[in-house]
Amino acid sequence: MDSAPLCVKFTGTNYSTWAFQFELFLKGKDLWGHIDGTDVEKPSTFEKSQNVGFSPSWVVLDARIMSWLLGSVEPHIVTHLRPHRSAQSMWAYLKKVYHQDTMLVAFN
Repeated sequence: MDSAPLCVKFTGTNYSTWAFQFELFLKGKDLWGHIDGTDVEKPSTFEKSQNVGFSPSWVVLDARIMSWLLGSVEPHIVTHLRPHRSAQSMWAYLKKVYHQDTMLVAFN
């Protein structure tokens, strides 16, 4: 992972700690918009070959985030992320399956 590596690997039981760390990691790279939906894929207005020195496209950045997500979770979780085709979709899946509302846990 570019720069400082993530210290906490997601095991399936440490979602809040892992998510907090990963969110800060992406915000530090100005890529959180791929997760929260504020940065969406836009149609290309010109060919990449015409843009010498172009910055990575949205698709490339999203694939990079997806690879970081895959690298930050235990192998048994990777299997469940294979059908997802965007970083936002992967994140939503992990949150839906593993995030536990602390209020619900406190009253159970």
